Amino acid sequence: MASSNMDEKPLYWRIPDKQIMKQYPQMGIRESQIWSYFLTYVPWDDILYIDYAFRVGKPYVSASHYEPSIQRMIEAVTKLRIDAVVHRVSEIWLMEVKEIANLVALGQLLTYEHYYIKEVKPMKPVRLGVVAEDYKLNIEEVAKRYQITIFLAKPYRLEIIS
Repeated sequence: MASSNMDEKPLYWRIPDKQIMKQYPQMGIRESQIWSYFLTYVPWDDILYIDYAFRVGKPYVSASHYEPSIQRMIEAVTKLRIDAVVHRVSEIWLMEVKEIANLVALGQLLTYEHYYIKEVKPMKPVRLGVVAEDYKLNIEEVAKRYQITIFLAKPYRLEIIS
């Protein structure tokens, strides 16, 4: 996937279409259930693929003085990880999955967007979304201001807040 050497593990997992799985890379059990609800009910038939645990940003510690294999390990463990990068035909969505959407999720998304655009240089518009079962009411206005969509994913429905 994102690896230059065929023997190295990828720094993210690419899954075609919107496959429903029991668990997704880097997501806990509850987040995986919420993400499955989202995928089940989101009316997007144009998903090309989804990248999970997509790493962006700088490692927490400098790895420049280590050999390449150690540098890669430090980056894999300490870089920021976007829960899901959804590649649609005409746009890309950076998604954060939480049980309850909160201020932390919004901050994560804004940071992910900065590094994703800087490092990947996408040719399509990038949109931001938080997928959760519920959300803290105080994030709604902020989400609207920064054009972050709140998706409430429940077992039998999907509600789009902003």
